[in-house]
Amino acid sequence: EDAEALIDADRAEAISAFENIADYSDALERASALRYEDASALADAGDWEAAAAAFDVIASYKDAASRANQLRYDAAIAFADKGEWDKAEAAFAAMDGELDADEAVNELRYAAAEELLAAGKTETAAAAFEAIGSFRDAGEKAQQIRYDAADKLASTDAAAAAATFEKLGEFSDAADRALALRYNIAAQTAAAGDWQSAAALYEALGDYSDSAARALQVRYEAAAKMVARQEWDAA
Repeated sequence: EDAEALIDADRAEAISAFENIADYSDALERASALRYEDASALADAGDWEAAAAAFDVIASYKDAASRANQLRYDAAIAFADKGEWDKAEAAFAAMDGELDADEAVNELRYAAAEELLAAGKTETAAAAFEAIGSFRDAGEKAQQIRYDAADKLASTDAAAAAATFEKLGEFSDAADRALALRYNIAAQTAAAGDWQSAAALYEALGDYSDSAARALQVRYEAAAKMVARQEWDAA
């Protein structure tokens, strides 16, 4: 009776009073019903986050768990439509697995990565695709983005491009592209007269093309020039 009398005066105290005697009669049912009404009111008022949290408290009551998920799902879709990816992902991630939440999160991340790529933020986009590498073709997209970036970089910074190609491992012809770039760097270094560095670069290429022969040739020609200049110690 005390709990009944409190309902109109103070709902929070009434709920607490019912829950304090949860094992008596239908007290827990009455408390859950009150919480359900309050959560529904929050949802009707547009406060989806508070409403979802309120439904979580009584997850086993009626369809409270489903309503919490639905609120978060609808909010996430609304955020995604506005391009607010972080908020959308947080809302999806808060779901308990119903309504294909995991799939929805991955779809959202994929769409966000596509937007980053379209905006020219290639490295950020590659990282975003890589984070969901097992979803659809995300892993391959991340590698392709980095491959394309290395391809563009090759004309201005061959060493950096080679390093990027090397990180791609067996993707496409990345390994061959890296070797070709490092071979050209060795040739340019030799042409610039730095025979020691050039020889070392050729030797690092192992059995690629004629690298071993080039390394020997560079060392031979350098020694011959030193002899001609009578630089005996260096030769």
